[in-house]
Amino acid sequence: MQRKTPRTFKRASYIALAAVRNQSTTAPIEAHVVNIGFGGVAVYTRAELGGQIEVTLFHEEVKGKTITETLWGQLAWKKTVGSLNACGIEFGNLNPEDHAVTLALLEALLK
Repeated sequence: MQRKTPRTFKRASYIALAAVRNQSTTAPIEAHVVNIGFGGVAVYTRAELGGQIEVTLFHEEVKGKTITETLWGQLAWKKTVGSLNACGIEFGNLNPEDHAVTLALLEALLK
C-alpha cells in the first residue's frame, strides 16, 4: 500500500474557472478549480493533461470585474472522476511581478 506524504504547502478551498492547455492542446480547455495553494492548484477538466501546463485563472473582483492571470506548472497527479479528470498542477515559480493577484489571494486565504 502506498504511503501518503505530507503536503509541503497548505491549500484552501477556492472555486473558480480556469483555462488549461499543454503542448498537445492547441486551444485552451475549460477547467474548474477546487482548491489552491502556494504549491499548486487542483482542477477538474475534460482535457488530457501532462507535462508542462499553462493555467489561466479567472479571478473575480469585488466590483464584478474579472481579472485573469496565467501561471505555469507541471502535472503532479491525475485521477479519473466520472467523465472528468481531476488533476493536481504543481506551480513552477510564483513571483510578485507576474502573479500579484494570485499571490494576494493566497495570502488572504492562507493566513
